[in-house]
Amino acid sequence: MPPATGANFKLVPPEGDVLNGHLIPSGTQIGSSYLSIQHSASIFGPDAAVFRPERWLDTKTDATRLANMTSIVDLVFRYGRYQYLGKNVALMEFNKLFVELLRRFDFAIAKPETVARVTNAGIWIVEDFCMRVKKRREE
Repeated sequence: MPPATGANFKLVPPEGDVLNGHLIPSGTQIGSSYLSIQHSASIFGPDAAVFRPERWLDTKTDATRLANMTSIVDLVFRYGRYQYLGKNVALMEFNKLFVELLRRFDFAIAKPETVARVTNAGIWIVEDFCMRVKKRREE
């Protein structure tokens, strides 16, 4: 899921713009839903709504599909002149954070029989998702 939801509106510049071959007049607001885009079955497969990280491993033999999936996920940082300037720093921090956490700790779901409640208020709110975190022994 994208970190935040909403239509992510942008205003078309004074000179207008062309989108998918159509002239969009100046001052028009255009929005896209990253949540919908990232749940697209045509891009991520028929089980796009299911959390299945191995779908990325399944595409290793199909470079075109992997590149398409990656470019869609990258839309969270926006695109072109509206791209988030801190994208490279954010990606570096994410990679460092997850590598270090998984290297130093073991994670397990404490109550797998309990269904987590996930709601959205512009950001995701996850409740009733208990984790057991145990520090790994240093080797």
